[in-house]
Amino acid sequence: MFDRFTDRARQAMGCARQESQRFQHDFIAPEHMLLGLLRTVGPGVALLEHLGVDLKRLRARIETRMKPGTTMVAMGHVPFTAEAKRVLELMLEEASRLGHEWLGTEHLVLGLVGGGKSPAGAALREMGVTSDAARAHVQRQWGGQPPDLMANLELKARCADLARAREAALAHGAAAERTMRQEDAYYPARSGRLKLRRIDDGTAELIWYHRSNVADTRRSDYEIVPVPDPEALHQVLLGALGRGAVVRKRRELLTWGNVRIHLDTVDDLGTFVEFEAVLGPDDDEETSRTRLAELRAALGIRDEDLVAGSYADL
Repeated sequence: MFDRFTDRARQAMGCARQESQRFQHDFIAPEHMLLGLLRTVGPGVALLEHLGVDLKRLRARIETRMKPGTTMVAMGHVPFTAEAKRVLELMLEEASRLGHEWLGTEHLVLGLVGGGKSPAGAALREMGVTSDAARAHVQRQWGGQPPDLMANLELKARCADLARAREAALAHGAAAERTMRQEDAYYPARSGRLKLRRIDDGTAELIWYHRSNVADTRRSDYEIVPVPDPEALHQVLLGALGRGAVVRKRRELLTWGNVRIHLDTVDDLGTFVEFEAVLGPDDDEETSRTRLAELRAALGIRDEDLVAGSYADL
């Protein structure tokens, strides 16, 4: 069945494996799958948001119910528990019921909420998610075509006062999510840009994206793959492609609707604000452009502040 997984479903499963390692578990349970899903931008997250789920509260609820292991887990195959296998079976059943040839994160939501007595399913139901409501929305939104949500509208600008920008964003209704350190290692690519991102929580991901260099709102098409062993991959990419720029930054993440607001302090470059509007069935380009223009006005971003390229180009 895994050959029918969409890229986003594969990413969610990779993140689930990382969550298992983070909790020092030698298995993958539905709770790891749900945490992995919440880290994966795509139809599953969009579905939960449509159903009124507070994603931050859901993540906290799951994490408080999980007890960490006591020993480090070796790399290698991590088996699914019986309950996790049942979630996978339900994914397949729900996809067949909907007439879908693919298995995506939207089917993972259906599998989790219907997956017996697991804490993950219980948490979803406690937050008002039902199989009927989720299934109806999937059918209405995506019918017989697999969703492709891996695209953003983006805007980047220099910002002399991040504290003031943060205050303006919160006053406009944005929610503060988390602060992190990131290191992005770039590699020469035949098309687009390729980078390996390492985050200070121990996670890593390989990101390829294609975006025009214009000092305005622009579309970015991208793919993200979780990386369990970033150093090994880094050495392979260095040997195959060569070395590019390395960008290190402190990033505070805020969210406003489908927009991710990044308040970035980039080593040796300065301070910046970046908007990423995640495109999806309920958030098309026209709506997202309007939202970015509204945020730009709220934060007082001027034309001369806009940045055309990536941090690696500066």
